[in-house]
Amino acid sequence: VERQGLRATSAGYGFLCRVGDMVARPKAGKQFVTLEGRDQILSPVLYYETADAHLAALSGHGRLTVFPLGEMKTLSGGGRGVIIMVLEADEALLDVRVIRSAVVVEGTGRKDRVMAINVTGETMAEYLGKRARKGRKVGPATMKPQRLALPADVPDAAPAPPPPPEDGALPI
Repeated sequence: VERQGLRATSAGYGFLCRVGDMVARPKAGKQFVTLEGRDQILSPVLYYETADAHLAALSGHGRLTVFPLGEMKTLSGGGRGVIIMVLEADEALLDVRVIRSAVVVEGTGRKDRVMAINVTGETMAEYLGKRARKGRKVGPATMKPQRLALPADVPDAAPAPPPPPEDGALPI
């Protein structure tokens, strides 16, 4: 099983690809993600695909949306992708994560106090929806969201790597 990648931009667009698709032979590299205007590329998300994988997306206004990973488009040659989350004119997509059952929204509150909100179980149901939706506000109004993280205390939060081959050889 090959490792997969998710590429997204601050404009709310993104796509899935294989890790090998992002590698170029020429020394100068290659353009893989199409940007417009002041768009920025978010950090790549690497994962192993599972049947229950979901994508969680966090906006700059503190809105969160979660939808099945199967709704994303796979582009082996790169490009702009599809809309992950509908954003307002003054808003940017802050972070995306591939999850299974839980995600943590990290940010700051009043007096720059660090905050972390666990979204799991029944709370996760509030944010489940379809791709290209606005999502719902997460956390108190005073919270300034910064990123998504996978909870350390939820062992199945991230898709697990596949089991090693029967011959015992580890893939490189």
